[in-house]
Amino acid sequence: MMDGIDREAMLRMIARLTEDFQADPKNTEALASRAQLYGELGDFRRAAEDNGRIIELDPEDWAAYINRAHALSELEEYQAAIRDYDVAIRLSPGKAVAHYSRGACYAESGNLSGAVSDFDVAILLEPENAAAYYNRGLTYAELGDFLKAS
Repeated sequence: MMDGIDREAMLRMIARLTEDFQADPKNTEALASRAQLYGELGDFRRAAEDNGRIIELDPEDWAAYINRAHALSELEEYQAAIRDYDVAIRLSPGKAVAHYSRGACYAESGNLSGAVSDFDVAILLEPENAAAYYNRGLTYAELGDFLKAS
């Protein structure tokens, strides 16, 4: 949960953001905030839906693709998440988070070489990303390449 904000406060915030969006159906900021709150509450389906609405309103919003992909991966819909990460990478190729997260989806779906490739790119883009090194090592171990895993 968000620091210092309880479930009831989040639900009140969601209600307010829903009113804001109903008053202005092009308010992508309200949708993005509501999607984040849904994610914090573990309602990843609604988070994905809100990010989908943002994408409908602004197909160039790379962050909405990343956020929807994250929600889809939480729902274990890895192929759909990978498709969204692909679009986010096309729209904004320098985002390490998109490569790292797509790599995690590749690993979860059994495409270990794709996972290693994306972890490599994430490390090139963000050399201090410890999670990318760690997950690349785990993936190499799973591939049986213990020398590269270490």
